[in-house]
Amino acid sequence: MTSDIYSTQHRGNPLIPWQTALARITEGVEALQRPAETVALEDALGRVLAADVVLDRPEPPVSRSAMDGFALRSADGIQNRQILATVYAGSSEIPEVGEGQAAPVMTGGSIPAGADCVVPVEFTQREGEKLVIQSSPQKGRHIRCEGEIGEAGRQVVAAGTMLLPSDLCAAAGCGAAQVAVRPKPQLSLLSTGDEVIGWQEQPLPHQVRDSNRFGAAFQCAGFGAEITAQKSLVDDPKVLRAGLTEAMETSDLVVTIGGVSMGERDYLPGLFQELGFECWFHGVAMQPGKPVWLGKNNHTWLLGLPGNPVSAFVTLELFGRRLVSGMLGLTSTPGLQMLAARLGNAARARKRDRFLPAHLEFPEKGPMEAWVQSETGSGDWTSLAGATGLVFLSAGSDLVAGDAVKFIPFHL
Repeated sequence: MTSDIYSTQHRGNPLIPWQTALARITEGVEALQRPAETVALEDALGRVLAADVVLDRPEPPVSRSAMDGFALRSADGIQNRQILATVYAGSSEIPEVGEGQAAPVMTGGSIPAGADCVVPVEFTQREGEKLVIQSSPQKGRHIRCEGEIGEAGRQVVAAGTMLLPSDLCAAAGCGAAQVAVRPKPQLSLLSTGDEVIGWQEQPLPHQVRDSNRFGAAFQCAGFGAEITAQKSLVDDPKVLRAGLTEAMETSDLVVTIGGVSMGERDYLPGLFQELGFECWFHGVAMQPGKPVWLGKNNHTWLLGLPGNPVSAFVTLELFGRRLVSGMLGLTSTPGLQMLAARLGNAARARKRDRFLPAHLEFPEKGPMEAWVQSETGSGDWTSLAGATGLVFLSAGSDLVAGDAVKFIPFHL
């Protein structure tokens, strides 16, 4: 009976499915209303566009050769041609091609007036100043026509896109020296616990390093948030309340680590309520991460993560990413992209859906394999080393190597 209560309730409240928790965030979070910022394109990696990047001219601006070859008139057939001056990519002086003439043109070179096709070098032979054609010319062949990529004003990178190197390459091609980007959510990160000390320090047997907060800062920055404050707070209601109050005043999102479960010193849920946060959920039917807490006070969100390292990491990956993505106004949320894979080693889930740190391997033959990291439970922070994503197991799963499984990749 106790086991059933543990698997279905938290602090007397029914657990909600993790899918419901994600849906509540998606439906409830809104993009920040602060003005857009202008940044140099070279500083825009990972930022979210606030305005479309568009072509500043037709592309290509003139018709260009797609091959190294000879530009000529297709109507002249395969008769020999008089060879004119060569057109290189970047040539500004372009000869005009008349009847019985051909201009050597390199890939990317402008198509001379009068020419309507390019015959590749491989199908020609030069005899002094005479060109012998070995293949019938076809109108329009091997020409990149003016404007075929797009006319001036065509959208190339859409607002709401988190800029990757590929997007920056395309934006540079549009001549975007600067871009308008959406403001980053301001995030405060608070770890709690009398046992917590700095990750650089040598702990005594009863102490733990503050690796949760260290890792969470990198996770949140990867989501697109700006970490404006970090603190470690002892389990004292006055200290916790003061730290939360300060964070509320300066943050769009406050993330706490620890203090949301069933312990005698898990003061945070009560303090959240005292400070006016409306609870959106507290207790999710998942393993690890069951005690996760989410609420909102006016325009400030608060995400209370469990204290165990893997629990904190998983819940932040699922729910923190979705919160930040919504505040950024991302047009597509990278949230839970589930890839089909084969399980590399055995894994199981009991009464709750389970998320396990894992990594992908790509055998020479067959589908990709998801290997669950070796672990001893949600307190085993070593299982995070080498993980590139999470394996998802539905409640009641008992899988062996080779079984189909879903893999959720981490996104930087």
